[in-house]
Parts: sequence; C-alpha cells; structure tokens
Amino acid sequence: MNKDIVNQRFNEIYPAFVIPETSHEVILINRYMSMEVMDKVLNHIKDCYQYSVDTESEMSTHELSIIQFHTIPRTLPSQVLIIELSQLPNRQSHLYVKIKEVFRLIFRSHNEIYSWGDMNLELESANYLFTWPITSELINLQSHFPGWYEWARTQCRVQSLEQQAMENNDIIADQRNLSASSCICHRPSPYNEHQLWSLQKAFLYSFNLFIDKTSTLSHWSYGLSSIGSSLTHVQRKKMINYAKNDVMAVTYLIRPITEQWSLTRTKESSIEEMFITFQSKRSPPLRQPKSKNKIKNINVQKLSKIFTSINDSDYELISSDDEIYLNQLIEPVVNVYCPRDQIINDDMAQDVIRDLDDNVNVELQIDGPTIDVIMNNDDDQTNSVNNHYVVVDGMNNPTEHQQQRIKKKRSLQAKQKKNRKRNNKLRLHRYKYYLTRSYYHRFKSRSLKKVLRYYDVQYRHIKFQDDKVVIGVKTKAAQRDYEEALPHNCFNRRNYYRFRR
Repeated sequence: MNKDIVNQRFNEIYPAFVIPETSHEVILINRYMSMEVMDKVLNHIKDCYQYSVDTESEMSTHELSIIQFHTIPRTLPSQVLIIELSQLPNRQSHLYVKIKEVFRLIFRSHNEIYSWGDMNLELESANYLFTWPITSELINLQSHFPGWYEWARTQCRVQSLEQQAMENNDIIADQRNLSASSCICHRPSPYNEHQLWSLQKAFLYSFNLFIDKTSTLSHWSYGLSSIGSSLTHVQRKKMINYAKNDVMAVTYLIRPITEQWSLTRTKESSIEEMFITFQSKRSPPLRQPKSKNKIKNINVQKLSKIFTSINDSDYELISSDDEIYLNQLIEPVVNVYCPRDQIINDDMAQDVIRDLDDNVNVELQIDGPTIDVIMNNDDDQTNSVNNHYVVVDGMNNPTEHQQQRIKKKRSLQAKQKKNRKRNNKLRLHRYKYYLTRSYYHRFKSRSLKKVLRYYDVQYRHIKFQDDKVVIGVKTKAAQRDYEEALPHNCFNRRNYYRFRR
C-alpha cells in the first residue's frame, strides 16, 4: 500500500503529535542567517549539555542534507536548530566558523546526545564540520524501546487491574494473575524480537499519536528559508514542521525510556517536565536473544585415536557400540601428566574440537573436584576416576583406515547459510560511498560497466534508480576522485551507441 495513503488513514484515525509553539523556537542555520541570531544560538547552547538529534537526506541523491538538534535547556523555551548542509556559507567566512563552533559546543565530551538510530553512521559524511569521531555520549533510544514497551505494557495491565480491584473493594489481589495478565489497551509489538521499531509506530502503539512522515522523501537541499529556495511556501512550512516534530519526538521518549516511566505517567507528564534538563540515568540494558545451547555427541573413533596415539599397552580402545555424551566426559576434570616420550597428537584433538564447533553452541559446565591421573609404562595399571575404573589396552590398535585423519566438510545447507550471511553483510556496504549520474534510457548494466571501465572507475556495484544510475565505490577518497573524473554526461545517447557492442 502507498505510504501516502497509509499516512492519510493514520491522520484520520489518530491525533497528531504536536508540541506547543510557545515551548520552543525553530532556527534555520544557513548562509542567510544573521550574526545576531547566531550569537543567540551560541549563548543558548553554552548552557545545555543534553540534546536530541535527527537527520534528513535529499531524495534525489540520498546524501545527508539536514541535521536537526533539539536542545534540552534548564528552562523553556528550547531551540530546534535545523542546519542546512547544502546552504552553508563560504568556508572562509566568519559565519562558517560560528557554525563549526555550534557543532563543537554540542559535541563536547561531557554532553549527552539522544537519537533514534545510529548517529555514528548518519553523521559520518558531515565530519568536516566537527571533530571525528564524536566524543559525546551517543545514546540510541531505538535499541532500548522494545524492552521498555514490553515492560510498560505489563505495568499498564497491572495498574488497571489493581484499580478495578480497589473499586470492587477487593484489596487483596492475586499477584500471580496480575503479573500473568497481558495488556489489552496497548497492542503487542508488530515486530519480531530482533527488529527495530520505526518512530511513527512507536508513537502509534504507545501513545496513540500520529507523526506525519509524508515529508521524509523531500528535496531538502533546495533550501527551507524564503530566500533562494525553489520550494513553495506551503512546501517549506510542511517540511520544517516535519523536521522539528521528528527530532522533538525523540526528546519526548528520553525520560520514559531511561527512567522506566509507565505509559500512564508518560501521558500525564507536562511538556515542561519532558523538555527540560534532567538528571540522566543509565539506559536499561538491551534485551539479549535467547541462546540455544546444544550438547553434541562426540565421534568415538576420533576420540579413540587420541588415546591410541599414546602407544601405551595399558589402555584399551573405547567400544564404538557405546555413544558417549559430552557431560560424561567433562565431569570431573582430569589433569593428565605425560612423560616426555609420550606426546598426544594435538591435530587429532583439534579435529574433535572442530566437530563440536560446527554451527552449534556447546556450553561446558565444569563442576566437581579435580583428579590427577599419572600415565606411566607400568603393566596392568588402572586408574580410578569418579569411582569407575578405566583400563585402556594399547594392543588393540585401530586399522590404518581409522587412523587416517577425517576432515569434516560443511553440508550444502551450511555453506548456503554461510554465503547468505556473508552476502548480506557485504550488501550493506555496497552504497556506503556512491555517486550518481543521469543516463540515456536505453542503457543496460552491461553497457554502463563498459563506460565505467573506460574511465577507470573501480566500482563495487551499480543500480538504476528513477532517472539516475547509482554507482557504489569502496572508499570516500574514491568517491571524491571519481566525482571529478567521471563526466556527468558519460551515459548520454552518444556513448550508448559507442559502447553498446
């Protein structure tokens, strides 16, 4: 379903997330702002140490275009700073130096920066404006939200049942029923355990509030001020409202998540309580995925090779008819002291270990006393281990075929799983650094690659997107070099007929 249609339906059902204009001031930071306004911003942020941050990208190039900061001051009003990266002044100007000072003050080492997403990745392309890496404490609320929401739903249900019991004069409530009951006023998570929430759905499910996302894909590089912008007044106003609401929504969630507020308390809290400086607390720990620990059987023949490699006549082979489990071998711990002339084959032992580590997590729990067993060449020597006598006869040597090392190979399914995991990881970095060019509509990928090889462009991947071709490269330096070396009209009609054969 089209996103615009979905947004329209949500807008008809849910009230919009709106913050009173008296509580904040929106300031556009670009080449057209006055020095008086810039000095006002600097004086304001000098006294702030907590911020929310968000970013927006230009829809045509997917390059970072807007950075929004929401200050969390001691007293309201706060400031929403919308920094237009495509509308910055000349780098030699005094205003540009002031803008860099804004970033320096915000990213001070003792400051706390809250976000919805990984800001290290989103802000990396703008690191020419501030010291990189960022020394401030970056706190990603998106990772902590799922755990808080599940906890808040249980609290919401318990509170409602307790209130109902009080109204019915039933003071003694069954705590087991309260804790086991699930919340009926807030829907369960629509995501899997390891999926991250979108900010829009976080507000819909938690507070029944709607954040309009129709302006996400916009021409943010066209300018938001009335001077020098090709956008209409209505478009600019809509985009500014979206940008400020998006970053203030992050601020709205800071204290509920970090301080473990219930949903009821969050809804009853005032804007002043949510948007002023607070004593920060450590965010709750992230939920850890449940690990599936399995105990895998050991190959008895391989285990027997370890013992037979000792060449001692006092020990006998373990029968292959009996299946040995790992917990039978690790309790208790046996320290073996071998004479100098007896060396255990480490390669065979390593093969057994590899068998245990074949896409299976094996948990070893070693408890109990440690027993020392001395191996020697005395005849008829038996050793007592855990009240059991073990006799190994070295005369029953395995056949030559059994002694041959057997290297276990991955199954086809395991290889495919490993390849998929590897490809998914590589796919994430295909377009970390990229450049775009217009192309003649009859161009195919094969002809495009011929043109790129002609211009000595070492590309990682290419794809068609609308009327542009996106070319992924390996490094930021390569992106900068190819941006200058590759002509903007290299995929025109003339080159199509030149390279199509």
